Amino acid sequence: MMKKIIWVLAVSLATACHQAKKEDTTTSIATVGVDSLHFSTQLDSQRVALYEIVNDNMKVQLTNFGARIVSLVVKDKQDSFVDVVLGYDTAEEFIQNSRNFYGAIVGRYGNRIGKASFVLNNTTYNLEKNDNNNTLHGGFNGVYNKVWKVDQASSTSITFSYYSPDGEAGYPGNVLMKVTYSLNDKGGLEITYDAETDKETVLNLTNHALFQPQWNRGFHHLGSPSVDRCR
Repeated sequence: MMKKIIWVLAVSLATACHQAKKEDTTTSIATVGVDSLHFSTQLDSQRVALYEIVNDNMKVQLTNFGARIVSLVVKDKQDSFVDVVLGYDTAEEFIQNSRNFYGAIVGRYGNRIGKASFVLNNTTYNLEKNDNNNTLHGGFNGVYNKVWKVDQASSTSITFSYYSPDGEAGYPGNVLMKVTYSLNDKGGLEITYDAETDKETVLNLTNHALFQPQWNRGFHHLGSPSVDRCR
């Protein structure tokens, strides 16, 4: 029987304090974000696309490439909708610059594993070295670099899944992982992680969204990769 490991992370993204509402606003939640036409492509013979969940407080655009957040739209102090996470305008840019990890689910193991190896049950597992002599965020074949399936989607929630075979990037065990993004009615985005494995392993999934320092409207669009300043 497969062992089940469950992580739950609720990220409460409270919107900024609002000033008195103005008669006219320059933006709407529908018009802020990226164009879905720029996310229609294929990778490894699998379809990459853009998905959207939205309520009155927030809009989140996501792609199944790396199960990543592409844009996150909330209101600023001027009561205008702004995109507050860093990213690119197209799927191709995310794919070409995947090692920036923007908005992605990283793993199998988020963060670094020193000397790219670990010992589990008296067995040494050697991993991919993608950070000098270490492994970072799962190696070159981390889940951030994979096309995930969409298991379910509604107007306010979406679940992505990825099956990582035994030995992928050096990690033991077949692992079926799922990540669900859900909007709540308190202005928050909840991220739930769920995984099943048939062998003892290490697993540390997390989301790698980077937030704009000043939530400047329009700063989301990085273009091509002069992006080291944003790391």
